[in-house]
Amino acid sequence: MNWTDQIDNYCERTDFSYWSEPVNAVTNIAFILSALLVWWLVRRAGRMEWGVGLLLIVLGAIGVGSYLFHTHATGW
Repeated sequence: MNWTDQIDNYCERTDFSYWSEPVNAVTNIAFILSALLVWWLVRRAGRMEWGVGLLLIVLGAIGVGSYLFHTHATGW
């Protein structure tokens, strides 16, 4: 598999344009905003623990990774 080949055989993607899946791409902002909001609330409460921090990193990574997949649609 070539990691730079574009993929278009799933969901509502119909072509290789950047905004071919606008709803999927934009809604990934919710993952990032959720991570930032929970980070702010946990820090404010003074309850930041390593597990919570790890969960917030994963939540943010899901948002960024999913956004990149739904806009670039490549194997990487």
